[in-house]
Amino acid sequence: MRKPEKKWRKAVATGFLQAMTLIVLISAPVCHSQSEATACFPANDNPATDGGGCIELDLSPDEMPSMCGAVWAPKTTSTVYIRGNLPVGSSACPDVFLFATKLNSYGTGGGPDPYVSVTDFQYVSPTLAKFKLSIGEAPPGDSGIIQLFSEQPFIYFYHYAIWPASPPSAPGPSQPNCPTITLAPVTPGSPGTPSTPIFPNVWIAGVDNSIVIKGSGLTSQAVGDCIATLVTASLPGGPTGSETIPISNLKIVDDNTITAVVTPPASETGSQPAGQVRAARAIAAAAAPADSDTTETAYVTLSGTPTAEGDNSASATVQIVGCSTPTITSITPSTWLAGKIYSDVSLTGKDFITPSAATAACPATRVTVNSGSGKVSISSFQVTGATNITASIKSMADDRNEPVTVTVGTSPYTATTKAQITGCQLPTSEATTFLTWFSDLPTVGVWKVTLTNPSDISFSGVTLEEFNVDNFTDTQDTCYFKGSKYDPFNALPWEPDWRVYPDNTWYDQVGWNPGPVAYYRAQKRAPCGTSMRQQMAMSCLNDNADEYSFHNYGGVNTLVDSFTNTTVTSGRAGKQETKDY
Repeated sequence: MRKPEKKWRKAVATGFLQAMTLIVLISAPVCHSQSEATACFPANDNPATDGGGCIELDLSPDEMPSMCGAVWAPKTTSTVYIRGNLPVGSSACPDVFLFATKLNSYGTGGGPDPYVSVTDFQYVSPTLAKFKLSIGEAPPGDSGIIQLFSEQPFIYFYHYAIWPASPPSAPGPSQPNCPTITLAPVTPGSPGTPSTPIFPNVWIAGVDNSIVIKGSGLTSQAVGDCIATLVTASLPGGPTGSETIPISNLKIVDDNTITAVVTPPASETGSQPAGQVRAARAIAAAAAPADSDTTETAYVTLSGTPTAEGDNSASATVQIVGCSTPTITSITPSTWLAGKIYSDVSLTGKDFITPSAATAACPATRVTVNSGSGKVSISSFQVTGATNITASIKSMADDRNEPVTVTVGTSPYTATTKAQITGCQLPTSEATTFLTWFSDLPTVGVWKVTLTNPSDISFSGVTLEEFNVDNFTDTQDTCYFKGSKYDPFNALPWEPDWRVYPDNTWYDQVGWNPGPVAYYRAQKRAPCGTSMRQQMAMSCLNDNADEYSFHNYGGVNTLVDSFTNTTVTSGRAGKQETKDY
């Protein structure tokens, strides 16, 4: 028997037009002679393999498939395998044509070969197809082309020649001798856990689940005509009869073990009891869903190269546990003043889970808030029933006008609603009280200032600044004289910004430093001093940018700084304090 030239070649442009013409002209006789076969292939995005020991023509960057296992002798029937990334395009189920033609004088396909029958063309896997090839009473030396045509604008063709088998060898079966795949249930270490080839056999919808599969005949790579083990997981009832479950991090550890990560879609669990999913490890530990958890059956299939007996696959079922998505119908109040603490925000809806009703798969409902500024927070919440949640929420007084997203649940089972922050709530007044004399600067008085607002706003953490009301020339420093070593004290000195304490207080320091007091006393300038007017302002976040600007609040304060030869005086907002110094 003469060995065929085991190469696919690609015809483009003119070859494609010839193929199209060929299909039209010989469609009827091809059907009668069975030299054409058609199969419907799913979309194939998998990369081509290395051919697995079969001869493969690689016309980079296009990955060509290769043909393996053919027996080309008269009066024989063989199963022929095509390995590689088949050019099936991207539609859901495109037709792929396979047909045999005689070889014309140009070395391309002519009419259908009456001695060759191509039947039972089948898709096996993303990198494997097969068909039946029957040779009739062909004369020795008959030759032709087997062509593979798809919806893409090119043809793959494979030359063959028919010769009697060389005696005494008879044509052998082309079926590759590949391992038979089985699943082997094992009992995990936890007492009372049922035997299963897939552990855990309860998966959580919407999250990553690490699994282990036990069996035999598992292969990590193609060897000869044997493909690597394929692993699929699916749910019944999808748009095309089943819904694929994503599998990642697949690793065939050895011929008995596979590890992988599966992520069942959250939407597949349908209407279920209220709640959320916990981490997959909780279900693995429990080994079974709680009675209140709704489950759905999924199928895991391991596939290999078909054997002489036919299919070579093994399947097992797992359970997918999920929880319903909560629903929010209202939030009260839904408008919040920046800086105000709302301790009784009410969320109403359905499918909220109280701590007492939580299960391993569906823990108690949580509440979170998110704003663009990051100045809104939730300090506590309580799920009081399946339809109500109360929460304590606050924001900083210097927040801007902005929406807030309130989320109930845990990903992927969540519901959201919106609230609105009314930003930049300013103090309406200040209360000034003398506290003490500064320890390091005994001539400077420390004044405690309490901010007030009728809406019970918390100003904790906001930034304050002081500004001069008068020009330099409007404020007289009666201690200054021409030639003094100190500049005139006729304006507020630069001070770092103040931060407001949690009790809405901050501290102002008013007075001359000890150095100038001693100097002007020695220069016979006492009694003397100065008086300045101060305007306080609070920094707020701008609405349209992550920048701050200051906003005046309250009335104008008069600051008094004076001394005699024996005393010093500090004053703020109409109040004064004098001490011997």
